[in-house]
Amino acid sequence: LDALFGFDLGLEAMESGRSTWKMLESGGSMAKLMPVASSKVLTPAGGEIKKRIEQLEHTQISLEREKGRLEREVADARASRDEARDMMHDLESALSEARDERSGLHRELDDLSAKVRAADAETDEATSLSNRLSKRVSELEHMIEKRAEELASALGEFDSREALLTDLRDLSTQEATTKSELSAAEVRLDEVRKSLDHDERLQRVLTEQVNAQRDRHRTGQGELDEVERRIESQRAELVELEAEAHAHRRLMEEERGRILDSERKSTIMQSELREMMEERRLLLRELGDLDARKAQSETELRMLLEQAEDIQEAHEMALLDLQEADRIRARLAEEPLAQALLGDERGLSSLEPVLDRMANARSRGYSIVLLDRAVERALAIIQHSVDEVAKTPRHLLSLEVMDLLERQAPETASTVRGLTRWSVQSRLEHQLAETVQHVVIDLEGLLEEYERSVTMLAQMQEVLHGLVDLGLPAEDIKPLERFSHMPEALPYISVEARRLIQRSLDEIYLDADRRTAGDAVGLAETVEVLESLLRRLDVAGLTGEEPTGSLWTFQRSGSLPFEVDGLARHERPEINTEAVRHMNPVEEVTEVTVTPSNVIIAPSAPAAAPTPEASAAPVSNSTWQPIEAAAETDGVDISTRISAGLTPADVAGNSDEAELMANIDVALSEVDSAAGIRESTENGVPPPADPSQRDALDELERELSDLDM
Repeated sequence: LDALFGFDLGLEAMESGRSTWKMLESGGSMAKLMPVASSKVLTPAGGEIKKRIEQLEHTQISLEREKGRLEREVADARASRDEARDMMHDLESALSEARDERSGLHRELDDLSAKVRAADAETDEATSLSNRLSKRVSELEHMIEKRAEELASALGEFDSREALLTDLRDLSTQEATTKSELSAAEVRLDEVRKSLDHDERLQRVLTEQVNAQRDRHRTGQGELDEVERRIESQRAELVELEAEAHAHRRLMEEERGRILDSERKSTIMQSELREMMEERRLLLRELGDLDARKAQSETELRMLLEQAEDIQEAHEMALLDLQEADRIRARLAEEPLAQALLGDERGLSSLEPVLDRMANARSRGYSIVLLDRAVERALAIIQHSVDEVAKTPRHLLSLEVMDLLERQAPETASTVRGLTRWSVQSRLEHQLAETVQHVVIDLEGLLEEYERSVTMLAQMQEVLHGLVDLGLPAEDIKPLERFSHMPEALPYISVEARRLIQRSLDEIYLDADRRTAGDAVGLAETVEVLESLLRRLDVAGLTGEEPTGSLWTFQRSGSLPFEVDGLARHERPEINTEAVRHMNPVEEVTEVTVTPSNVIIAPSAPAAAPTPEASAAPVSNSTWQPIEAAAETDGVDISTRISAGLTPADVAGNSDEAELMANIDVALSEVDSAAGIRESTENGVPPPADPSQRDALDELERELSDLDM
């Protein structure tokens, strides 16, 4: 509430307090607009909303980061799933190949089994055949035995013997054949058994490989199922995150709606602020009117002070003693001269354009020695005029003469005082004002010529660069470039540049005379450029023996233009030869000897404390002469006493008149402080007396200046 309505409450309190405002005729403190602390002025109501928006933005950023991380994890899972699928496809292809191999092996196994069965059948047949053969052999042996018995029984018969031998040979032949067939069948049986053993071993190896492929297939299928489960869980998390993102988007839309509402409220508050600023302007205008009325009251106070001075002139015999009178007279004696020299702010405002132009010239990087010396010369002329005005009454009158007139003819003494005061004030108001006006006009003229010389100096730099481009020796141009930032060296640079151009033209003409007509045509363009540069230098008027212009006259003589015709010889101060040498850095300066006047300048005012600027300035630049201290032998001269409104030293006074003089002194100090406040018053608003309040007011002004209306 304080942040929103503090300003309104302050305005209401100020409006209610305006009824109690009144002007203090006793010169009290001025009316002030108390500043408001910066923490109570237009504190933004949407600060929490902005903070909440920033928190939501940070939350959104973190969610986006988490979403990106999860998307990366999902991408990794998808990549791993793709890899698993590829592996699964590889495993399936390997499994299909293994199945094909297994089917081939099964076919081979079936073939081998058929072969084994065929071999078994053949073995059985061979076994049965061998059994039959063995039976046949046993039968044959039995038959042989029988035949042998029969042979033995029939041994005596020859025919039967030959038949038996024949039969025996046939039987032995058949027996050998049967034995050979039996051995061959046994060999084949061994081979079939060996092939069966090999096929069985191969079947066992293939069976183990098929089992290993089945195990790998089961493992890959399990991993694939696990990857699919992880992908499904990641998809579920992604769906949840998308739901949260949608919820946050809805929250952001709601926050944007609230922000738009707050912006509309801010627009309304800005319109109210404009109205408050208009009211503030009205208040400041009223304060300005109050300040104007205060200035009017201060004018009336000055009139009262003038009346008090008249009363002081009427009560000249009111001083306590000689020492106190000398101190008061020495302090008040500076009033006419100080008012004539300082005056009000109109003199400073009239000099502001000249001072701004001089500051601009200083910031451009060129030497401003001529302008500094011109200002020093102007101050020397003003100081000389003030010294002339201050010392004239001292030569006309003396303390003894005024004492004698006071004793013998008081009316004549008062007439002399009035005449002296009128003379001093008249010369200060007319002669010094005219001198200052002439000085300001001369400074403006010198400043204009200085700016033209800076422009010409920039053109001379271009001319020098052009000469270097045209082929002139660089060692002749570099000495001139050292003075290219000094406008006071412009005549010297112009003369030297013209000399170089003329010498180059002479050399080109001589070279063209020695060449043929065809070769000389090529130098025509260079000659034309150099002649155009020569014409530009001649038109500028700086290549003669003495350059034309008030600035160059001041550089040679050290005197301002109006001194020649506007001031008499005794009204001109001495010319500072060191300043003239300083203004002529590239040539010897003819010293002008001026006989110094051995005149003792009377102290028209007590010596003021030196300012930091004056103490920092060099001794050669100072044109103010020290004022000698007041001595008891001479005191303050009568003309100065009269011009300051004081009485002679030998006149006594009473305590009432001394108290009146003290009150007048206090009123004068209040007037001086009011003048200082008027100098710091801006737009009719005086500054606060408290430094902390002044800083708070400055801070408030800075904050209000940043507002976009």
